[in-house]
Amino acid sequence: MILLARGTCGIGFIGLCVNALLPEPSLLAIYLLGLWDGFFASLGVTALLAATPALVGRENLMQAGAITMLTVRLGSVISPMLGGILLASGGVAWNYGLAAAGTFITLLPLLTLPRLPVPPQPRENPFIALLAAFRFLLASPLIGGIALLGGLVTMASAVRVLYPALAMSWQMSAAQIGLLYAAIPLGAAIGALTSGQLAHSVRPGLIMLVSTVGSFLAVGLFAIMPVWIAGVICLALFGWLSAISSLLQYTLLQTQTPENMLGRMNGLWTAQNVTGDAIGAALLGGLGAMMTPVASASVSGFGLVIIGLLLLFVLGELRRFRQTPPVSDAG
Repeated sequence: MILLARGTCGIGFIGLCVNALLPEPSLLAIYLLGLWDGFFASLGVTALLAATPALVGRENLMQAGAITMLTVRLGSVISPMLGGILLASGGVAWNYGLAAAGTFITLLPLLTLPRLPVPPQPRENPFIALLAAFRFLLASPLIGGIALLGGLVTMASAVRVLYPALAMSWQMSAAQIGLLYAAIPLGAAIGALTSGQLAHSVRPGLIMLVSTVGSFLAVGLFAIMPVWIAGVICLALFGWLSAISSLLQYTLLQTQTPENMLGRMNGLWTAQNVTGDAIGAALLGGLGAMMTPVASASVSGFGLVIIGLLLLFVLGELRRFRQTPPVSDAG
């Protein structure tokens, strides 16, 4: 499934490259191939997430999640820069062509993945399986709370849609605006690099809740800073705290979900990351129609702080959850 999904995404990039080389590129083809790549990429990510516990061991999930987050965040900082260079030097077709080549290159290490046994479970209609995943999510206060926090953090990250408007109020240059976009990935990368002790935390649920509320507070303070550099620091703080929360969410989701539900829950997790960002952007757009960009960002951030504080008391099972820290080999 992983190899098929990745290979199919590569074919989609080839299609985009060919379309870009045409005398009159088709906009419809871009939409269709974008849907193609998004659909198969989500299948591959879901399958890879479900296979991760068996590949690295559940005791190493925190480290695996930190490495994954680090590479993704660094990629989100580097890729726009490389994309801009390619657009300036070779055009859009080069971007798509190199994306296709890079996708097929990633298949080489994936070819060494072992064959994993399928968990014993009856064959189900996909819609019935999805319904079962929702029922499990609602019936499990721990997993349900983790999913809810993850959705709220993703919504908070949509604050980036206000960067251009806020940059005008701060009178920022183009280079300084770039720092706004790089601040959250940089903070998240630092969070991933400094997350070594999280795997040994006895109360990961409480840490997750507190770091989530702290990240919302950083978003609320971001827009009301008097100078742009203070806003960048707030965004980096949001990236760091949200990285801690996300790593704990990922680890608890993988370790506390039954084996036969992992694939479905990871599918919902992937969908939540996409829909949460879209919902957050839509809400900020709605607020922007009624108030200034500064007020929109602050209201959304402080509103999420209030929700987070309520969840700190409501999600009692997650707050009280304790785990036995892994025993060191040296011991």
